[in-house]
Amino acid sequence: LLIFSKALIMSYPDIYNMNLAILQYLSNLFFELTLFIWEISKEENIYMGFLKLFIIYNSMYIAMNRFKIIRGKEELFEEIWKNRESDLNNIKGFLEFHLIKGSNNDEYTLYASHSKWSSEESFIEWTKSESFRNSHKNANKHKGIYIGHPNFEGFTVII
Repeated sequence: LLIFSKALIMSYPDIYNMNLAILQYLSNLFFELTLFIWEISKEENIYMGFLKLFIIYNSMYIAMNRFKIIRGKEELFEEIWKNRESDLNNIKGFLEFHLIKGSNNDEYTLYASHSKWSSEESFIEWTKSESFRNSHKNANKHKGIYIGHPNFEGFTVII
């Protein structure tokens, strides 16, 4: 439907502006339909397939926190994340999460938490939620494994 709508608008440039609002409405409707199907099926593969189609026509947001972990504490840090309670899969707009490991030096190993969201608004909404507070309630419990505070970086996907 979205491909057809875009093709129609491109075929008739004189109606482009009038149909831009309609295209945005259809895009939002498609997103809501995707979320509805996911709620019904609870099958991640179906949900992700529809959501990936939606993302082709809309922006995506990537949120990252960089962590400097004291050398020798990497295994503990990874275990903390592996055993961490999370309900991100139930949060509207959340797409996926990865904990990634980077380079190291004599002092620390670099890690980043990397989450993808359907929009920056979805991410910001989550940061104001009870879910966010619960996810971060034990953040200070293991201060001895970090060098400094995590460094947040947020990105809007262009291509």
